[in-house]
Amino acid sequence: FIHKYKLNRILYFVEDMLFATKKWDNKNFKKFLIDFNPDIIFSFAKASKTHLLFINTIKKYLPDCRYVAFIVDDIYASFNSAGYKKIIKRQLEQASKIYAITPSLKDKYKELFNVKIDVLTKGCDFSLPIMKKQNPVKTIVYAGNLLYGREKTLIKLAQEIKLHNEKSHNKLLLKIYSPTVVDDSIKNAMNIVGASEFLGPKPYGEIVEILNSADVVLHVESFDEEQQKVVK
Repeated sequence: FIHKYKLNRILYFVEDMLFATKKWDNKNFKKFLIDFNPDIIFSFAKASKTHLLFINTIKKYLPDCRYVAFIVDDIYASFNSAGYKKIIKRQLEQASKIYAITPSLKDKYKELFNVKIDVLTKGCDFSLPIMKKQNPVKTIVYAGNLLYGREKTLIKLAQEIKLHNEKSHNKLLLKIYSPTVVDDSIKNAMNIVGASEFLGPKPYGEIVEILNSADVVLHVESFDEEQQKVVK
């Protein structure tokens, strides 16, 4: 709902206003930080005044704590304005180390902000044994959020699987696991008998087992150009 009606900027504004009161910056928060005493804060880079304020406050109480920023989405493209560019710049200036998830993001942000950035990609455990048992119905699993138009891609895929299954003896089944709250129309579109199932959220341990037993693990993005700019 939030992304469908593009309310995320309004919610960011409300969050910024509430956070600006600094009611949270109290003796309990200070005690927690000092007691925990982290060496490193590893966090996503965000185009958010709240996030910048939070990092600055932690650095105030723990000046030796290093902040490591991780750029996973093109936040500059999502909030392309002078004000947000300044927020991102100040946030990256606070970082002892900056990572980007792709070489293209690394090159873009290095040029935009004149900072040193390294690439840090998601890893995978290749030590698991190869599956020898063949599932009679090949399972395709998606586990993740349904934001940024991903739900439309999955619905389209489910429809194509239905058409495939009607013509082929090699059946496929798409299983969708997601914590994202969606309305009934999206759930109904994702639940196609014999083709796809929307199964909601599962604990992390169960998701690992589900992914390991799947025939195909799916990574999904939107075909909409505006959504692609946000997550590229």
